[in-house]
Amino acid sequence: MFYIHGGAFVLGSGGNEWVGPDYFMDKRIVLVVINYRLGALGFLSTADKWAPGNNGLKDQSLALRWVKDNIVYFGGDSNKITVFGNSAGAACAHYQMISPLSKELINRIIVQSGSAYAHYAISTSEDARKHANQLGEYLDCSTTFSKDLIDCLKSVHAYQIVKQETRFSSFDNQTTLPFRIVVESESDSAFLTEDPLITIRSGNVSSVPFMTGIVTEEGAYKAAGAFNKEELLQWQNNEFDDIVTLTFGIAKDESRVSRSIKEFYFGNKAIDSSMKSQLTDMYTDGLFLWGLDATVRLHFKYSNQPVYQYLFGYRGSTSYSKLFGDPLHNYGVSHTDELLYLFPLKTTFPKYTPSRRDEKMIDLLTTLWTNFATTGKPTPERSFLGPATWNPVQSENFEYYFIKDYNNLNM
Repeated sequence: MFYIHGGAFVLGSGGNEWVGPDYFMDKRIVLVVINYRLGALGFLSTADKWAPGNNGLKDQSLALRWVKDNIVYFGGDSNKITVFGNSAGAACAHYQMISPLSKELINRIIVQSGSAYAHYAISTSEDARKHANQLGEYLDCSTTFSKDLIDCLKSVHAYQIVKQETRFSSFDNQTTLPFRIVVESESDSAFLTEDPLITIRSGNVSSVPFMTGIVTEEGAYKAAGAFNKEELLQWQNNEFDDIVTLTFGIAKDESRVSRSIKEFYFGNKAIDSSMKSQLTDMYTDGLFLWGLDATVRLHFKYSNQPVYQYLFGYRGSTSYSKLFGDPLHNYGVSHTDELLYLFPLKTTFPKYTPSRRDEKMIDLLTTLWTNFATTGKPTPERSFLGPATWNPVQSENFEYYFIKDYNNLNM
């Protein structure tokens, strides 16, 4: 099982202190967790030959190739490689099954709370070039010609490049994710050369069992931050059009759409502390649910392999939403909360000790994930003792497996 960590393409780590292997140690799998270049070092592009982009994805692909060639020496099976990831790592995992560099290396795929179709994951050539130039300006590099810009950036200490990345973020962590995945020009080393939608429709991707899903309140990590301070809440009202642009990926001049969105979620009223669930829903839908829906529909229509969909709704003894603010309010199951039951997140939650219920969820989730990795089915007939079988999507009702608790599972 080959894990790609998330972190908005700009932060995170595959180290043991971030995503330790403890919960998988009793399972019959070999866990591989990688690092890859992040931020400008991993995803800067000038949209031409001087910096075509996607270095972080190419790092992942190289690691995947190494695993394919060498995992047998660690007791693994090179014909049973499952790539999985969360958030930005999920988008990366999804792109690995699309890329000509990696698609033949993968036997299963698990995409958690992310997607190649998420608007925040991919950048236009124009935006990529604009952000590359902006970084150059921050570092006093000439931006007239790509070659001069890249030569200058190569002479700058990596620390100084990374240090500039906070300057691309706007208030309340509404980051524009300046350095993202791009479509490259055709070349032997290109990771991605066309819109992933076109590739999926053509069937020119890994033909493997596919598992994907989200948690019930993905947007809690955004909403909790918004309700942490009065000025952050007011910012939600004052800059609503910009927030909608970032959240739903619509053009900035689509004020009519922005008004419709505000009417739908908030009744066209000012957002206040009574609307925590509504703001959570807005961020959930715009940042995660749309991408999940597109992903499931496309894979179900264009793939001859099973598509397993889940909804994770277990709220344990802690949550990522507490880290972003307003820790006394229960926002539900926040973005990335399912990771609490796959890895001991020692850096993120140094004081967290799983409760007895949490421990049972850990056993359940790691069993479902490793069953899928080893058999292609999360609930194979002979090995799963849970109360409900997880069936693949079978119709345009897009059936999903609801993981509410360790003893509350249903289709």
